[in-house]
Amino acid sequence: MTAPFVLLVDDEVSFVETMAKRLNKRNVRTLKAYSGDECLEKLRANPDLDVVVLDVKMPGMDGIETLRQIKQVSPVTAVIMLSGHSTVDSAINGMKLGAYDYMTKPCDIDELVGKLEEVTRKKRAHESRMQDWEAFMQSSSLEELMVPLAEYATVSEDANILEAYNALGEAQKAFDPKRYRHRAVLVLNESGRVVGKLSQHDLLQALE
Repeated sequence: MTAPFVLLVDDEVSFVETMAKRLNKRNVRTLKAYSGDECLEKLRANPDLDVVVLDVKMPGMDGIETLRQIKQVSPVTAVIMLSGHSTVDSAINGMKLGAYDYMTKPCDIDELVGKLEEVTRKKRAHESRMQDWEAFMQSSSLEELMVPLAEYATVSEDANILEAYNALGEAQKAFDPKRYRHRAVLVLNESGRVVGKLSQHDLLQALE
């Protein structure tokens, strides 16, 4: 796995500088920010960030408000909250707002690196699934996956169950079963508008 790309956010400059050096030695790419506003600025400039490590207690925009705005700017970017013992409740509340986890300061560097690698794997796996889905949607036409309304089996409102059953059978014979299989009969009123639908289960129950 490619090294996690992490943004450290804390108003304690010495803490950020020391932590960044320790993470870099463990093959973790790091950026640094010293306020909530700077965090959001760095996040917008680096959309490939995997994780924000965010202090709860900061002057001005605190960690909780910064978290709310992070989720607006980049919902897929994971956030790990850092808290002192007096702000643990705030960190837990941050998880309710979408933070991935929280750790108390001073945190164990190896434990932090483990969490960073874990959340980065999950984030990138999610992004990969989204990319696969987008590629599928671009290469496929929804029309190929849908049965045109005109090709449905239909009966009038006054038809009986046997007529509905036969209509479904005839519709299934008429089209390529490899493409799709009719599983319902549409009920039409006198003006040709759909007023109901009978599934295979409905028809079998009625016949029984």
